[in-house]
Amino acid sequence: MDAADAYVLGAPVYYLDVNGLTKDFMDVISMPNSNGRPALGIVMAGGTGKGLTSALKSIYYFFFKGLRGIDPLQVSRFNFDQALEEAYGSGKRLVS
Repeated sequence: MDAADAYVLGAPVYYLDVNGLTKDFMDVISMPNSNGRPALGIVMAGGTGKGLTSALKSIYYFFFKGLRGIDPLQVSRFNFDQALEEAYGSGKRLVS
């Protein structure tokens, strides 16, 4: 993790928040040398899309450990095509 120039953290939404494995990851990962590096958070929800905002909030709170969050992205069946285009643009921003 310390060698990365940028980060992407994507997670499915379960019960109005990110899934348990992602929560575990965010609790135990240490990134002491990542200060200010860009990070992109993506959450995906099925069904009604409920929980997208609260799950994305969890990821961006994790980024407060020293990452610079960019372009938060919420994906559901209602905006899948648009979200795919946004993710492509965000990926280009991460590499530039």
